[in-house]
Amino acid sequence: MLLASSVINQIELEDGDLITAFDYLLEKEALIIGTENGLLLLHNVDDNSTEIVGQVNGGVKCISPSPDGDLLAILTGFRQMLVMTHDWDLLYETAVGDGAGPDVSKDLSLLLLLAVFIFQYAFVVVLLIVFCKI
Repeated sequence: MLLASSVINQIELEDGDLITAFDYLLEKEALIIGTENGLLLLHNVDDNSTEIVGQVNGGVKCISPSPDGDLLAILTGFRQMLVMTHDWDLLYETAVGDGAGPDVSKDLSLLLLLAVFIFQYAFVVVLLIVFCKI
């Protein structure tokens, strides 16, 4: 039986901060991590290095890269969807629901429709954000 060795890397956060979302970015070969306090961290597993690449108001609820890896969608605690490039440039920001309307975290079809309208390029990039609690 072949057993793979496991390496556990720790990521240091401020007291009281928690990791709320993460995903793997193939083009960066690193994890993008969002925290309750709104930090966006890029963690390279190979050398166990972590750098702060941004901060969002309201905290990070969900992170989802586009299928081609060119864009990153971030859902904040203030019910904002941010769309960024892999170089951390903000392309688009929009409100996602006002609390009085449907709960988009439970209605994936509305979120997919919103993503289609956001990207007004020659090609359509559909971002999937699943299991987000707004």
